[in-house]
Amino acid sequence: MKTLQNNYTTPEQSNRLLELGVPAWTADIMFDKNRRRYELIETEDESLAETQRTLFYNGGAIPHWTVCRLMEIFEICDVTQGENDMCCIPSLKRMTYMEYIMKCYNKAIEMGILDFSKLEE
Repeated sequence: MKTLQNNYTTPEQSNRLLELGVPAWTADIMFDKNRRRYELIETEDESLAETQRTLFYNGGAIPHWTVCRLMEIFEICDVTQGENDMCCIPSLKRMTYMEYIMKCYNKAIEMGILDFSKLEE
């Protein structure tokens, strides 16, 4: 059976996303130093969700994003609203979906078309 790809960022990819300006609170998974995984609770109570993320983050956990969460953030933050199909990076077959979305983020930041202030805490 073919091995499936990880569905979340590596620590290096997570650090790069933080450097690019993606808010840590948008992560949907966190890992502590011992690689214990913390699923972040999906809740309508935003203060509870923020408290949860803050506790994990301040406790040394590293935020990680799934491909789906990164796609959702990208769609919200794309100031061109899809008018500029800038994410046509060739040869998706030669990279993982996570590598592809990381290239999209890097390229979009270079082009100045992502506005993370559009995200609501």
